[in-house]
Amino acid sequence: MIEALSTRIVVVPAILPSEGVAGVTAVNGAGLDLALYGADRVLMVVTFGVITGLAATSIKAQVDSQVAFGGSPADIAGTAQTVADDKDDKTFLIDLINPPSQYVRLVVLRATQNAVVAGAWYLVYGVRARPAAQPAGIAGLEIHRDKIAGTA
Repeated sequence: MIEALSTRIVVVPAILPSEGVAGVTAVNGAGLDLALYGADRVLMVVTFGVITGLAATSIKAQVDSQVAFGGSPADIAGTAQTVADDKDDKTFLIDLINPPSQYVRLVVLRATQNAVVAGAWYLVYGVRARPAAQPAGIAGLEIHRDKIAGTA
């Protein structure tokens, strides 16, 4: 039997749309404890809305010794990506396998002109305990197998 993807990954909100409204200040994603999910891999997914011309925008991944990032956050080498001001409504990915700490987060840097972060998620994979339990931030999940066409 083919296993549903939602039983093998955990989807954790990183940046909510209400946190990414138009602005020129950095937006730190929620701290993620990979050990909480028994995993050592995460795909960071960030989607942008409107990016005003000449905006200086980029993304990167960070680690810390504390999940709340109250220690000394450090960038993960090579994870920085520039987001050009013509990338409205585009999605960017950072895939981390065996990061240097169990505590990671996504950071969106914004400067000079407004950029909207439409939302960002952590897709935690390599989860050792299955089925993966989705966190409280996920409001609904349905798994459908072998359904027929008809009214949803």
